[in-house]
Amino acid sequence: MKNQFFVNILNSRWAGIVFVNLLLFSSAFAQTMNGIQGKFLPTDTWSDTVYLCEIRKISDFFNGSNFLVVDTCPIAEDGSFFFDTERLMEQKKFYRLNFAENGGNPGGITVGFDKENFIFLLLHKGSKVNLAVDGNNISQLYEVQGSQENEQIKEMTNLLAERQKLGTEIHRAVEIARNSNSPTVLDSMIRQFTETILRQFEKDKTALKAFAERSKFPELALLAAMYMEFSDDLKNDLTWYEELNKRLEKELPDSDYAKQFAREIEEFKTVLPVGTPAPEIELPGINGDTIRLSGIKSKLLLVDFWASWCSPCRQENRETVLPLYQKYHEQGFEVLGVSLDTKREKWLKAIESDQLPWIHVSDLRGFNNCPAAQAYKIKALPTTYLVDENGNILAKNLRGLELKHFVEERF
Repeated sequence: MKNQFFVNILNSRWAGIVFVNLLLFSSAFAQTMNGIQGKFLPTDTWSDTVYLCEIRKISDFFNGSNFLVVDTCPIAEDGSFFFDTERLMEQKKFYRLNFAENGGNPGGITVGFDKENFIFLLLHKGSKVNLAVDGNNISQLYEVQGSQENEQIKEMTNLLAERQKLGTEIHRAVEIARNSNSPTVLDSMIRQFTETILRQFEKDKTALKAFAERSKFPELALLAAMYMEFSDDLKNDLTWYEELNKRLEKELPDSDYAKQFAREIEEFKTVLPVGTPAPEIELPGINGDTIRLSGIKSKLLLVDFWASWCSPCRQENRETVLPLYQKYHEQGFEVLGVSLDTKREKWLKAIESDQLPWIHVSDLRGFNNCPAAQAYKIKALPTTYLVDENGNILAKNLRGLELKHFVEERF
């Protein structure tokens, strides 16, 4: 996901890589049982337990949640751990091996920098996997033996080393800027990095597509698409994803992942596609008056689904939407912020704190009960739609530099 990639960076969750040599797989490390047999080189950061998380849906790949945890294992004093795979399903499924920070959530994940705390594995009943993991950089400094699929997953993570390195550099620079207590310095730094981030994402996307096309394992092609941030990236290369979908349907006809993948593509093409009328929104404004989307007169309207608790939403509003609003509002650019909050005081405080001067509405019924969210099929935040003066959808889910360029070109 191009947009989510730089949103993650702007939230200072991305960081880099330190390369070290790792001695692996001595004769004493030979595996005699079906399972995941590992050696963990710890640091003070990590707890003495490792967690096995089951990826049940394609939306779970980068979803840090404790409900995904299906097994736990203590890490012995010598760094060894073992998971029995005889209890797993016959069908191949993806799992995530999570190493929790001290005091951290077992299912929580950190994405995009040298504090990434997880490894993807493709497993089934009776799988045998040997792992050697370095706590200094888990996602890059691990080695795996036991199956071609999992060895190729490691190859895929190697493709993302530059992304992680860039993320680390940005993470450290942003932390220094934040500690300087200078919003101006921080804003300038974020703008400076945006182009670099997007260029790196395009390089990664090209490498991941090539990996997917040459891998003989369709499951790994799917994982590559997830690293490309499939759901948000559909608009950029629908034809490529449709070809991958055909492959998955042919080679993985019984896979729940493949069926979910096909559904997402179909929904993207049929649910509020570009060129169709934007559904009406009729919700209370800040003062309790009813505001209708059809009553807003503008040349270009950004419908922004957000919430006070959504950090990427608020960062995007401050960093991208607000400067665009200030520059183009008098020329006909308007924003309708549709909050999926449930607490009025938190909603209003976020608007005031972030200094968001545009139109705001909310029925304070939350994510699942707001009729506007249902009409627009909202599955995640932030979600945005751009609507023209005739009420037709021009674009969906443009954020960051993409949104900036789109608005600038319209005016």
